[in-house]
Amino acid sequence: MTPACHPALPPVLTAAEARSRGLHLLEGKGRAGGWATEGAAAPSRSGRAVGGAHASGAEAGSAEARLVHHPMWAVRFDVERGPRGLERLLCLVDAVSTTAHMVAEPQLAAAVLDAVRRGEEGLVDASGAPGAASPHRPPTVSAEDAMEAARAVAGAAMRKRAKLAFLFSLRPAARPALVLKPNWLVRAQGSAAEAEFLLDGLDGSHYVIAFRRRAGRDPE
Repeated sequence: MTPACHPALPPVLTAAEARSRGLHLLEGKGRAGGWATEGAAAPSRSGRAVGGAHASGAEAGSAEARLVHHPMWAVRFDVERGPRGLERLLCLVDAVSTTAHMVAEPQLAAAVLDAVRRGEEGLVDASGAPGAASPHRPPTVSAEDAMEAARAVAGAAMRKRAKLAFLFSLRPAARPALVLKPNWLVRAQGSAAEAEFLLDGLDGSHYVIAFRRRAGRDPE
């Protein structure tokens, strides 16, 4: 059975940038003594800095990058804020873990809303349609649970912003829409070590899946 297609957000990182980033991370961790022993996963989040710069000697390695897509629920709210009138809020909820966060960055919000529009207009139903993809993991969080997770995050943000100066109410602006977030799965190999990373295709943050030092090789 062919996996269902959903609208995908465009990655900010290109494949070449993802490969370069993987080599940079591999070189840095090799010189630092490694993150994990063979066969162990070592979760770690980086900062938001991205780019194509190589660490010293990283050019000698090789890397491959494969684009994968993670399912997310886009949840939209109308917020009534007393005399200030109506405000729109947008949240993304991980469709596997239920982790929710607000979308405040204008370019990301525009990309999410465009993906939602394409999905609502039926422009991504067929495999191979522009901007369409299949998730590498099936969504396990229901739209109803995503709505509740998003409501909790949005409500907390509004209460902090309002500082109890006025009342507000959150109303769903539409049913949650499933969109796909791009990630790069990068496998990098160097003379002293090899590693596998998951790079966030939107902000360049990374998760270390595996790190293994080659036998007989010590960090310089």
